[in-house]
Amino acid sequence: MGLAGWIIGWGIRLLFRSQRMKLVFAREGTSPYDKAGSEQFLFCVWHENLLFGTHARKSHRASALVSRHRDGSLLDGALKVMGLTTVRGSSSRGGTQAVRAMIEITRSRHVAISPDGPRGPRRRLKEGIVFLASRTGCAIVPCSAATTRPLVIRGRWTDLVLPRPFARTWVFFGEPIRVPAGIKRDGIEEYTRIVQQAMDDLTDLAARHGRGPLPDRWATTDEEVVAKAA
Repeated sequence: MGLAGWIIGWGIRLLFRSQRMKLVFAREGTSPYDKAGSEQFLFCVWHENLLFGTHARKSHRASALVSRHRDGSLLDGALKVMGLTTVRGSSSRGGTQAVRAMIEITRSRHVAISPDGPRGPRRRLKEGIVFLASRTGCAIVPCSAATTRPLVIRGRWTDLVLPRPFARTWVFFGEPIRVPAGIKRDGIEEYTRIVQQAMDDLTDLAARHGRGPLPDRWATTDEEVVAKAA
């Protein structure tokens, strides 16, 4: 990895070590940090929150789709510091090769994808993650985050959010969404709407939690915040 990416990665890792961190799961068994898990997932996260899930804990079973643009090179190094492998590509550059690589990598690893980045529009889901879920059989797990002291780095198309040192921070993992195998255009559009709504709902939940307690259906343990299974 490049020296700049390595330095940035360790800086972000130290920043997240200062957090009072809680993990929030809608369903047990969907943690990207669990070494013993047997199922691979596609973790869907808005570009602005990508660093929260990738730096909350170290994972040796995860990978991430990273843009081929210049800022993607820095992010590539930052993610590798946390033990993630990376797949370079986007909807505009290297997309076909990236899809092939991700189909192969989901045989043994999770994949984190920011379906609105890096060119936006912000918080608008592109169809690629639904197509990938249909072709691999991996369920999509919506992800979001909240922090009491956010630092927003403004971008041209979308922003990047970081917590300030020693903040209280939560990372949310929603209910897995399973996409039928081999669906056609109409089905991809339908599930894109379903995943978009799930991401919107989880983003709203995270924003509310930054200002108050979780809804009653969430249960708290000493180590993590875990949702009661429906």
